[in-house]
Amino acid sequence: MKLFSAYDTEIRYGMNDKGVIISLNKRVLDDTLSVCRNALAYIIPVLNDHYAEWEALKGTDRNNFCEHLIHSTEKNTAVCDFDSVFYKFPSGIRRSAVSEVMGIVSSYRSNLKNWEEDPKGNAPKLSYDHYWMPVIYRKSPSYAGGEIEKCGRLVYRLKVYRNHDWVWMPIVLGNDDVSYIERHCAGRKECSPALKKSHGRYYITWAFEERAELNDIDVMDCRICAVDLGICSDAACTMMDSTGTVYARKVIRIAYEKDQVNHLCNRIRKNQKAGRSVKELWAYAQNYNRMLARKVSAAIIAFAVKNDADTIVFEHLDTGGKKKGSRKQRLHMWKHRDIQKLTEYKAHQLGMRISRVCAWGTSRLAYDGSGEVKRGKEVSKTTPYNVCCFKNGKQYNCDLSASYNIGARYFLREISLRYKDYELPAAPKRTLSDLWKANRDLGLTR
Repeated sequence: MKLFSAYDTEIRYGMNDKGVIISLNKRVLDDTLSVCRNALAYIIPVLNDHYAEWEALKGTDRNNFCEHLIHSTEKNTAVCDFDSVFYKFPSGIRRSAVSEVMGIVSSYRSNLKNWEEDPKGNAPKLSYDHYWMPVIYRKSPSYAGGEIEKCGRLVYRLKVYRNHDWVWMPIVLGNDDVSYIERHCAGRKECSPALKKSHGRYYITWAFEERAELNDIDVMDCRICAVDLGICSDAACTMMDSTGTVYARKVIRIAYEKDQVNHLCNRIRKNQKAGRSVKELWAYAQNYNRMLARKVSAAIIAFAVKNDADTIVFEHLDTGGKKKGSRKQRLHMWKHRDIQKLTEYKAHQLGMRISRVCAWGTSRLAYDGSGEVKRGKEVSKTTPYNVCCFKNGKQYNCDLSASYNIGARYFLREISLRYKDYELPAAPKRTLSDLWKANRDLGLTR
């Protein structure tokens, strides 16, 4: 399978014609980005009016047809005056804009069709203002056009819009960023980069492609790492096989970043009550939260590698909608999607597979099949929220119990597909005890 990754390198300085490093002229880059987004807004109504013509086409035929709508050649006459309005507009950025607009118009048409079938609320509108970062193609012997050209290890030439013309401007990238890419991306295929602006700084986002071969082990023969992502403890991991045997378990807690996020959230709450600005505090909290997600993901991968996992199993979590209750800020800051996304990428690099199971009832049901559990204050005023009490009086870590159920549901799903005559509880009610029972009834215990 193909894996894609992207890394940002900040544009630190500019360079004059004599090769002397000077300060970066951000106004030129601002004008360049503004012209590119104006071109995007110009193309949107053109492709929307001719949607029926290009929607039925596929692949490169669709891209070529859409580009011919706005760009005239010797054998083609455009339906609009894009070439005169945006004189000498770079061909690479034009193709990137066309691809972006095709996605925008397709999404709008799909939403409009759904609304027409069930007209609730206001009809969707086609927006012309988009926060778009243009893709820039490399200049090479095989492609004489291009908008970026390498002149040295840190020095590039970037095509920019200056004084009503498209010209080449030398730029200097950060040494640390380039060194990181040289270390970690040496064996990967380079894709077209993109120009990016974030918090007043400009970056070149480099994209890379690599191929990974995933393991081809039968589900009932593999060893899985079942992961329960939580809010109190960051993750609970359990190594398990198809017989329900637990080989290893671990509760992951990243204390420092979590304390920093909670501390900043408390400061944000107090400042909001006092009517003060909290923009910088939110930025700090989000940075710590991103670092928390990365460390949790790295810890899950390390545990899976140490115990020779073939598959990592998560819950299919859906936290959409409005958050309510005293824990709504914690739910808002919960980076479970980032953790799963980072873990999936790292796992695929190592040949592991990723799977997801139904999340309903994994924490509420006891793994031994005794029914629903009580947790936290439902047990006593002094009981922590991550401790649960089974109906037989046994106290256990609630996240570990949930990870047992997650792993069991992965194998029970396969059993339900292979042995269709064998009756199993509904997916939201399956626990580890059901896997033990299925192994005994079907004679699967090794």
